[in-house]
Amino acid sequence: MQFFTVGELARRAGVPVHRVTYVIETRGILPVGRAGHARVFSAAAADQVLTTLSQMAAERSAVSTQTYKRVAAVPSVGGADTSTSLCPS
Repeated sequence: MQFFTVGELARRAGVPVHRVTYVIETRGILPVGRAGHARVFSAAAADQVLTTLSQMAAERSAVSTQTYKRVAAVPSVGGADTSTSLCPS
């Protein structure tokens, strides 16, 4: 059986440790034990954490794309030409 610490899960997911900790705490995922001070999680718990993190990343990506499209659709103030420089020549 394979076990994972929070740091190992963060490295595998390519995210900061605080995101893994957030998922663990909000989803009520319990460690199977401890290795020194580190909490140790089962492979099933690791899969749950990694799946949740990838879903969160997909949702963040979708929201930022929608925000970008919304901001890009806003016309410039007063119809000003934004292609010219604001600095005098």
